[in-house]
Amino acid sequence: MKESTPVHHLAPAQPSPPAPVFRARPGRRRWNRPPAVLALLPDQSLVRVRTAVPADLDAVQNLHRRCSLVTRHGRYHAAKSRLTDDDWTRLNHPVRAVCWLVTEPAHPGHVVAMANLIRHTADDTTADLAVMVEDPWQRRGLGSTLLRLALCHAERHQLRQVTATTPATARHLHTTLGAHGFHTTEHTDTDRTVTTMAVDLPRAAVPCGGAR
Repeated sequence: MKESTPVHHLAPAQPSPPAPVFRARPGRRRWNRPPAVLALLPDQSLVRVRTAVPADLDAVQNLHRRCSLVTRHGRYHAAKSRLTDDDWTRLNHPVRAVCWLVTEPAHPGHVVAMANLIRHTADDTTADLAVMVEDPWQRRGLGSTLLRLALCHAERHQLRQVTATTPATARHLHTTLGAHGFHTTEHTDTDRTVTTMAVDLPRAAVPCGGAR
């Protein structure tokens, strides 16, 4: 396979390994398979972002094992150290979900972050967004890169809203989400330990160029 060419910001990259053929609704075949891209982070680190395939589960489990309890709690609101088979199937649902994985170009089997966009069951014009970044890669702009990628993907597929659920004490997550247009909608539990934020789409004056 020819090596991807470094670019600034986001650009199409070489395709990920062949995935199984899924049966999706007409007009939604690309929902689960946006093209891979290269992203140049503010510290000049180059990463590759692609969608997951079933064979990536072991690499994703390794990511979970390397992440700290605080990082995993920020993603799952619990001390979840691994995904079940049902979790992995839900995150890769061909119609309702998109799962992005981040690797370094020189280490394609080493996943350093993941992002998930899952359509709500009751309203498929709304999707829930979650991001998990391995601890050494945090505070380097990778989370924001994944947020931008996911929101642009949602807009291209004409979603009307994206939600995100975070620990109520995770101020840095609230700040990052707020910078991308999210606003607090509610505390989703009685002891106010979890906060739901949302952004309405499309966002005004936010360009989403590049491949779909």
